[in-house]
Amino acid sequence: MFAMFLTGVSVAQQPGPQGQRSEAGRTTEKTMVSKVFGGERAFSIYLPRDYETNPTKKYPIFYLLHGASDDNRCFETKAGLSSIANQLVASGEASGMIIVTPNAGGTDYEGYYNMDNGKYPYEEFFFNEFMPYIESNYRVIGDKAHRAIGGLSMGGGGSTWYALTRPELFCAVYEMSGALGISEASSLWNPRTELAAKKKASYLEHICAERVGKATPGEIEAYKSILWYLDCGDDDFTLEYNLEFFNAMQIAKVPCQLRVRDGGHTWTYWTSGLNLALPILSVRFAEAN
Repeated sequence: MFAMFLTGVSVAQQPGPQGQRSEAGRTTEKTMVSKVFGGERAFSIYLPRDYETNPTKKYPIFYLLHGASDDNRCFETKAGLSSIANQLVASGEASGMIIVTPNAGGTDYEGYYNMDNGKYPYEEFFFNEFMPYIESNYRVIGDKAHRAIGGLSMGGGGSTWYALTRPELFCAVYEMSGALGISEASSLWNPRTELAAKKKASYLEHICAERVGKATPGEIEAYKSILWYLDCGDDDFTLEYNLEFFNAMQIAKVPCQLRVRDGGHTWTYWTSGLNLALPILSVRFAEAN
């Protein structure tokens, strides 16, 4: 495994064909112009190691959302995303895919992906600007069967909500320690801080389990076309919400995988989760081929 790690790093750092450092096999930070936000927005993108040597090949894509208090760089700097992806592809456990993380930070609503009440229109940005930009500027296959979404903590909640409200776009959801909506009845509800008061309405409007409970028969059928995978530690404070969501899916008879492993709300847990997620998503993508 150590030898594979060294191999992955050395390949990722080789210069490109014009003497430039190759972007294949590593995560790089980019920016795009957003009309919604009136300026540049950062994102990080991992391109598979054969991206530059196979210039006509298109790839599945995994939109990976960060948690509150983090930004788009965290999966690389805190979990070593590039090394994980390179190793899994080299061992045959995963297939090459594009992995992209947008930056949802920069305001009081940092990390909250569905604050669309005029204060933080991130959802509008994500679907109307970010996804079209990525899928027109990179060689993405660009259909539901090859598009997955996931994330950790608040990103887990955001990715789950996005798939619940737009099931026609995604074939799979892999959420880790997802903040799937905190209700006033929850033991974790704390309205005492100013920030919590600002977010109260959105908390109560974006409870994923309740969204499933109110889904129409047509929406329930659409949910069945998605691979739902919940990954949460037994010591994680979000376990309560993951269990509630799993139960709601069971009642609705929507297939849903739940894994409760040893661990908490930590990068150690999420790093191990990425090692599980990429092979699972690779199998899902392969089903469409």
